[in-house]
Amino acid sequence: MTDNKKRGRSKAINPRSKQYRIRLTDDECEALKTIAKKHNLSISKLIRSRIIEGEYQMTINEYQKAAYRTANQSLTDSQQLQNGLIGLNGESGECIDILKKHLFQGHDLDKYHIAKELGDVAWYLAVSAQALGFDLETILQMNVEKLKARYPHGFDAGHSQHRSSGDI
Repeated sequence: MTDNKKRGRSKAINPRSKQYRIRLTDDECEALKTIAKKHNLSISKLIRSRIIEGEYQMTINEYQKAAYRTANQSLTDSQQLQNGLIGLNGESGECIDILKKHLFQGHDLDKYHIAKELGDVAWYLAVSAQALGFDLETILQMNVEKLKARYPHGFDAGHSQHRSSGDI
């Protein structure tokens, strides 16, 4: 029978490097070793690569890099931005059209089709952010900070209707 005591020392998360120590049971250590061996990785590389039980979890910035690889590289940043913003509107319009057909024309709500179109929205968002010189994680963090300032205690209709000056 394995001793299931926690190993290692806890250490506060370092927000700059995003490095931290965790305590694992012997069983958890063995599970990590098994997965690492399966993927021919060290445990530290396994953790950094986010492969858990055979699945890879892509970060938002990794998505942006992968998406931008398929963008038309002959366009200038200004043209990439124009293409991105026009594309965002076009793909959003496709989502709305699916909803319109469901609400007013008797179609079933095709969630899978909407999900595919939302993927296209994400692609154009990634390209637009890249053209502006921002990574997606920064864009999303900026949005969360803006919403926290606007709605400090969660959504409130009054705060929505009466925004502070400069709140965009």
